[in-house]
Amino acid sequence: MRFIRAFWGDLNYDSGKYKSEIHNISKTSKLNDFIYVWGRENYNYIKTLGFEARLICENPTEFGEDFLENSDTFFLHKLDAVRRGCEEFDSVIFLDWDTKQLKEIDSNFFNL
Repeated sequence: MRFIRAFWGDLNYDSGKYKSEIHNISKTSKLNDFIYVWGRENYNYIKTLGFEARLICENPTEFGEDFLENSDTFFLHKLDAVRRGCEEFDSVIFLDWDTKQLKEIDSNFFNL
């Protein structure tokens, strides 16, 4: 099983809110995260933080750049990451960037 995340869009959106969240996860996560990334700048940033990652598309907003205007496709990045993760790792747990690990993962976690 692999823990995966996705990153797309503008790295500096909302005064760098996402950049800050990603940086914090890079310092605290012990989950061996794998990141599916849209956009070369985003990919380069993710790699500088030491994450294992794959660039999916040079376009950082392949499925739409505005949540309201592209509400029917905006979150396809997440679904595409889950699909790719299942194909690559068989089973995955998808995490958003604001998900924080509160305790160590033990064997009981995987048994449940």
